[in-house]
Amino acid sequence: MLVFGATGALDCHMPDALVTRGISPETITAVGRNRVRLGELASAGFGTAAVDLSDAAAVAELVAGHSDNVLISGTDPNRLAQHKSVIEAAKNAHARHVYYTGGARADDDRFGINADHRATEITRAASGVTGRATAATRGTPG
Repeated sequence: MLVFGATGALDCHMPDALVTRGISPETITAVGRNRVRLGELASAGFGTAAVDLSDAAAVAELVAGHSDNVLISGTDPNRLAQHKSVIEAAKNAHARHVYYTGGARADDDRFGINADHRATEITRAASGVTGRATAATRGTPG
């Protein structure tokens, strides 16, 4: 399983949450830019990769080597483009599932970020890759 954004403010908790759910750290590749946090994750038994989500070629190369589950969480201001890049790479790699850390009530236009979450879900659905949004308040992908 690939966890993009594993060194960020939200998804830094995802690798440990997945282990709590019974997933072995050796089957999880934590992806991010913070090399200190990646080092900590590697010491805990996780696979790691230093990749910037804005680098579509590096994303595609990494996803091509992991055709199981992909979890994405991009950052402003390029969140939607980053999500689309990962979804396209997952589609091309025939990944089984794509999950992303969406928000509760992504259909509520009062929150500007929700437009990105809604567009990500539309993009994912159109790609044919299965998955769903996983609101941070609801826990890890299932």
